[in-house]
Amino acid sequence: STQSTWVAGVMFDSLGDRDKFIVSGLCGLMGAMLTIFFVPNLSELDLRQGDIWWNHVLEGRSKYYSGEAVNPNHLSLHMRELWAMETHIESVRLLIQPKME
Repeated sequence: STQSTWVAGVMFDSLGDRDKFIVSGLCGLMGAMLTIFFVPNLSELDLRQGDIWWNHVLEGRSKYYSGEAVNPNHLSLHMRELWAMETHIESVRLLIQPKME
């Protein structure tokens, strides 16, 4: 961490004020985009539901959770896409799986 601080210090010392402003703005924009794409919105949700869902995810049982935390309004954009892809793959698998009689 000391080395990364040193690198950041050297980099910012060599930049002019205008360039520092641009670099800082780009870092802020990248942070906002990462937040939008990867952080779920649990602000309107009971946090216990979020904890229950994450425990299911960590245990590899996320497909068995059906609570409010998997409502697309609460998922990150990345999780919405993964969830849709997983649902699609599962439905295709069920369609092509030979029917047991």
